[in-house]
Amino acid sequence: MREKVYVLGAGFCRDFNQDAFPLVCDFLSLAVTHGSYKRDSTHQQLAMMIERYFGNDLYPNIETVLSFFSAEPLDDLGIQFENRPNLYRQLVDLIVWELNRASSIVDRHSQGAWEVYSKFVKHLVATESVVVTFNYDMLLERLLAEEHPNDWHMVDGYGIDIPLTDEAFPTHTVSKGSTEVTKAWRSKVLILKLHGSINWGVPKIASDKGNKIYRRRSGGGECMLHRQVQHPGGLPLTLRFEPVIVPPIVDKSEWLRNQTFRYLWNMANQAIQEAKEIIFIGYSLPPTDFMTEFMFRQAKMGHSQKQVTVISPDATNLRPRYEDIFGLGVCTIGRRFQEWFVRSEIYSNP
Repeated sequence: MREKVYVLGAGFCRDFNQDAFPLVCDFLSLAVTHGSYKRDSTHQQLAMMIERYFGNDLYPNIETVLSFFSAEPLDDLGIQFENRPNLYRQLVDLIVWELNRASSIVDRHSQGAWEVYSKFVKHLVATESVVVTFNYDMLLERLLAEEHPNDWHMVDGYGIDIPLTDEAFPTHTVSKGSTEVTKAWRSKVLILKLHGSINWGVPKIASDKGNKIYRRRSGGGECMLHRQVQHPGGLPLTLRFEPVIVPPIVDKSEWLRNQTFRYLWNMANQAIQEAKEIIFIGYSLPPTDFMTEFMFRQAKMGHSQKQVTVISPDATNLRPRYEDIFGLGVCTIGRRFQEWFVRSEIYSNP
């Protein structure tokens, strides 16, 4: 049993680099600044539809926009040509593109944040902590690969075997002598990415939400956008992949049909249930995320002396929300991650 569980939201990554990692409330604005949200060309129809229904093509709540485009529309002849599934896909691809961009600039020169975050990662390794994260980016993976290459590996560090894209072909078999396989079961940190990751994907030829999920090779690039793989045996078959992320929408039931995600959510539930301490960092516990709320309500029935700490600049406003789920006694710290961490005992003795 691992006694400590960290739950990470977008605020954890945002504090690493505020110009690169978006929050829900400023995602579209930041994407315009980076030039990835092209309102006058590539995303013209998307921008027009967001403005049509939300009054502003930079609407500050991307969760609501995604939920709207993913929902089954009411019968209305006026919307039959809107092609909402395509708008939804465009928005998801935009999320992946932005987070791939942010992940790609994570290095030792990242505005002095590297030292702080690397000490946090050292603490995770030393305590063999479980990290439950709703982030899609690769910040933690990059830090672990750079600072602790022998202590965390993709082959087992995600808690479940997510095979490489090369293994998506029906006739392809895995070489048991491969480097990644021989390094299995050594990871000291468990990263449970409940909403997926930008380096996970499924072949477009079989992109049902219940299908098997694959990942890119460690160190071989992150994003699944435009990823294509030739058949390793020379057969005339090329698989093109699309990213697998669970967007922050109200109804996740269809996604939870997927075996990978069901395993991940159940592991997170048990880890939180068994933990003595849960530390939420930069996570707003959105009221529209019913599945996450239900998991926390169920998991709190575990250890009777569970300590819950919430670290967020908006912690005071979030307190009633957390206490509604975990009861009175939630400790709230109204600071950004780095402000809290450098003052903590962990920073001095990671």
